[in-house]
Amino acid sequence: MEIYCIENFLNLHTPPVSQKVTTLSYKVLIVEEETLRQDFIPAYDIALDQAYFHRDDDAQAMDSRYPRLYFTNKKYLSVIQEKYQHLYEVFEMLEDIARAEHYMSHGQFHHCWDSMFDDYRNIAKEFPWVKTYGKEMYEEVLKSKKSQHYLIHLPHSATEIPDEFINDYLLPADELTHNVYQYCDLYTDELFDDLFNVFGGVKSNYSRLFFDPERFGDDEVEEMHKKHRLGWFYENAILEKKPLRKRDNKAAIRPYFNAHHDELNQKTEEKLSLYGKCTVIDCHSFSDERYWFHDPHLVLPDICIGFEDDHVDKKLVEIIKEEFKEYNIGINTPYSGSLVPTDYWGKDFRVKSVMIEINKRLYLEPDNTTKSINFNIIKRKLNNILQKLDTQ
Repeated sequence: MEIYCIENFLNLHTPPVSQKVTTLSYKVLIVEEETLRQDFIPAYDIALDQAYFHRDDDAQAMDSRYPRLYFTNKKYLSVIQEKYQHLYEVFEMLEDIARAEHYMSHGQFHHCWDSMFDDYRNIAKEFPWVKTYGKEMYEEVLKSKKSQHYLIHLPHSATEIPDEFINDYLLPADELTHNVYQYCDLYTDELFDDLFNVFGGVKSNYSRLFFDPERFGDDEVEEMHKKHRLGWFYENAILEKKPLRKRDNKAAIRPYFNAHHDELNQKTEEKLSLYGKCTVIDCHSFSDERYWFHDPHLVLPDICIGFEDDHVDKKLVEIIKEEFKEYNIGINTPYSGSLVPTDYWGKDFRVKSVMIEINKRLYLEPDNTTKSINFNIIKRKLNNILQKLDTQ
């Protein structure tokens, strides 16, 4: 294959990929020179022709920028994919790297985080050189964003309880649902979604009444367990002091709790390896109502900022305070501290953590479940914080 064919393949429509991406692309193509000569170029020509006559403008514009354009037409893809699956996977990785540069330039980092890591790890099992080149390019792209050391944690935004454990609960179905929704940090995944999309993070998919990832895994050191039987595995209900569920399946539920923390530790490790630091933003809301285990006389602020002195990101605290300066802010009250990933708590002070708790009265109706007209005001405030972080 003549080199101009490779150049034509890579440079058609001027894909906005870095020199290192181009270098890896050349290496892929050169390694596969003979098979490409025989099978790929004819299929590519046909697929390219077909793709451009059967796409809307947006898809055409997006696909024209990335190497996998030449594999997108499924009718012609199948031949290549069957015989050269490894080559297809390499180009998927190249597309992810190219997309990373595109998304990074638009502040949308999370779109490429997981897929890129997975791609080059999987491909590297068969092609060791891909690991070297792919990892270099990946890290180069990530390092271009100074603020990417932030990691978003959404522990309480979900309402799901797995079907196989629903019969463990002792409350009638409607009462259980009411407990779940009243104690859920409802819509925090929407309020914080722009931060999550930019920085990446960990979100629990389960109700905190199934397991609570914000508690210590050891019941002996968890105060909420010792005082109220509300540790990582809630034994009491929320709205009234009464038994919530049977304990028979506590051990079977523990892997869900462990998996959440394993993911949080892994993503913290990835941030540290790339940036030398990691700041968790622990995202919550809280009810303006007080439940049986709360101090009924405590005056509740609009915003609560929590942290531990050894793991605090002081700049982040000041940014949050400045953005919500017209609101009543509580520092470590009514809630204190902020989750630090378990592998790093008290051990590695490059890992910081700041909790932000938003009083539900700021964005929900009095029923605690319906969005109010102020929802978008709070969301804009959080997006303002994102803009300040993204320009550090």
